[in-house]
Order: sequence, then structure tokens, then C-alpha cells
Amino acid sequence: MTKFLDIITAIESLSPDDYVRLREWFYSRDWQKLDEQIEAESKAIARGDYLLYRIQNYQENSMRSMKCLRS
Repeated sequence: MTKFLDIITAIESLSPDDYVRLREWFYSRDWQKLDEQIEAESKAIARGDYLLYRIQNYQENSMRSMKCLRS
């Protein structure tokens, strides 16, 4: 949790220009992840194994959430 609080403190101390750059980087990263997810889902649908893909994705997200809770 200390690392998270350090990040918050660092973000709050950014100049307005650097804050805008950070925000744009986050937006870009989010869109890239969304594009990757859409592409993976499209490929899974084309192969006919979309349900398997969704189950694996759910399991990965559940594990990621559990790791965050332990940190």
C-alpha cells in the first residue's frame, strides 16, 4: 500500500503539463488494452471457442484481483 500512496503523492506533485501527459498515457494504454481484448475476442469467435476464451479471461482477471488484495 505504501507504493500506491507514493504514486499518489508523486502524481499530485506533477506540473499541469506533466499531469496532462500522464493522463494521455493512461488513456492511450487503456485504449490499447481494449483493442487487444477486442482483437482476441474476434479471433476466438472466428475459431468458435469464444466461451473458452471468456472463461480463461475471467480466471485471469480473478487471479489479478486476488493479487491486488494481497498487496
